[in-house]
Amino acid sequence: MAKKVGSIRSYAFGFIFSLVLTAISYLIYLGYGSNLFSLEISVAFVMSLAVLQLIIQLIFFLHLGHDKETKWKLGIFVSAISVILLIVIGSIWI
Repeated sequence: MAKKVGSIRSYAFGFIFSLVLTAISYLIYLGYGSNLFSLEISVAFVMSLAVLQLIIQLIFFLHLGHDKETKWKLGIFVSAISVILLIVIGSIWI
């Protein structure tokens, strides 16, 4: 029998939370345009919301962190990110 990974409730929560974070980022962008926030504060908030949204999507959509099986998936994900960062940083450095 196939193993049930996610439920409609968890997908809906992840989707709604992602939409809320995107809307907050857009409102911060609008606040910068109206000189409500400085550029540094706007960039810091948007980057922190982007990292939070990445974590939310990894947990709710890629299912990293639910089972013992996800340790294997997490290891592959971290390895892939490491290779990508190595290529990008190496390209910038050269």
